Amino acid sequence: MRDLRKNGGEYAGVKPHEVLGCLILKSDPFRNFIRQINTKYGQSLDVDRMATAIAGQAKKESQFEADILNGSFDVDKLDYVVRDGRLIGLPVAVDLHRLFTSMDVSNVDEVTGWRRLTVDLRGEITLEQIIFGKMTLFTCVYQHHKARACDCLLKSIIEYLEFNRDAGITIAGRTLTNVADFLWFTDDILAIEGQRLKKDHPILHELMHGLAYRRLPKRALVISRDLITPGNGEKYKDFLELRHNKKDHCKTMRDLARKIVEEADRCCDPAFVWVDLPKPPSLKEGEETIVRKPHDSYCKLNQLFGVDQWSEHYNQHKWVGHVFCLPEHRKVISAAARAVFEREFEIKFDPISWQLCKLD
Repeated sequence: MRDLRKNGGEYAGVKPHEVLGCLILKSDPFRNFIRQINTKYGQSLDVDRMATAIAGQAKKESQFEADILNGSFDVDKLDYVVRDGRLIGLPVAVDLHRLFTSMDVSNVDEVTGWRRLTVDLRGEITLEQIIFGKMTLFTCVYQHHKARACDCLLKSIIEYLEFNRDAGITIAGRTLTNVADFLWFTDDILAIEGQRLKKDHPILHELMHGLAYRRLPKRALVISRDLITPGNGEKYKDFLELRHNKKDHCKTMRDLARKIVEEADRCCDPAFVWVDLPKPPSLKEGEETIVRKPHDSYCKLNQLFGVDQWSEHYNQHKWVGHVFCLPEHRKVISAAARAVFEREFEIKFDPISWQLCKLD
């Protein structure tokens, strides 16, 4: 995956799940499946054309196809923003009818023949609704501390299996060395397999049952730009960079967790302490969305609506990270985490950062 996505690779800059989608489509079984559909129903479906659109790598004359599947307001975003809001009881208003009636395929560059999916000025308000809905979901759902705690538990389970690969541990008969093995990683499997592994691997059992039965780790420290005193120079900048999932991000987070455990006199196994600094949401919509103005002139959404300012506001005031641990260790882990962050990055925390965790 790293080779495929690196600069110069076949899928440079493409997200991992999109790369997997492309590889599934280009696989021999799927090609054979599409070939049978084309033969039986007289269709001319093109697997390579589909994969190119998913990766957002279409030629200029067919870029609008990629915009539908991998664009600033693609079908995935139009689906999940509305669906996720409805399912969690947080209705997100998006006037899809207005958006669809305002969309068109436009030749935005006569010289190169660059054809894009565009929205006219009537639909611009719907684009604002989509972005507002996305930001609301990130604040209230995707980066909510309970959701992040679940993610941390899952990461620890995978980390435990990786570090103990020689022990021959299997989950539902699978070693989790193949990406398809993770399709079996369900709540039911976690509950059943966690019980089976209780005797030989008690730490793994506790992690798996913690996730399956939602016995989640608790907050020991809340981290936000409003709750810390900036350090000096590069160290503070290095701290902010930790929020971006760059190379070795997971290793860096786990190393910090181990340092916190050491600072806390090894009060628990490092598998039960997590430093979680989620990546801020990407708001490329402002730069990538093309709005169609009267007389066939075009502009980017950013020129009509301050998407970049919204993104900066989120980073400054709404982004939140955490240190998680088991409930019985919260006080000692909280103090240790503050000491490690001050030593490593020269930052100090406002008392609210641990008072919000309700340690008492």
